[in-house]
Amino acid sequence: MVISYMSSCKSGEDDGGKIIATLSSGEDITERKKVEEALQKAEERYRNLFEEAPLMYVITRHRNGEPHIVDCNDLWPPLIIQKKN
Repeated sequence: MVISYMSSCKSGEDDGGKIIATLSSGEDITERKKVEEALQKAEERYRNLFEEAPLMYVITRHRNGEPHIVDCNDLWPPLIIQKKN
């Protein structure tokens, strides 16, 4: 079993620079790491589906009432080039 742990330490010094106190804290971040890894895997799956799909995909956003292409898979640009010619 792997446990992810985050810790921080700080020391307090007197006027001469001698350490007179330390403060440390820690937190078990195992669950947070699991969620981050699951999200990363889901994003990779989505990205692969988007890029490798045998269909044209395009994502647009509207700016000032006009659609703008934000992202598209590799099948989309050749279509745009053919239409321009």
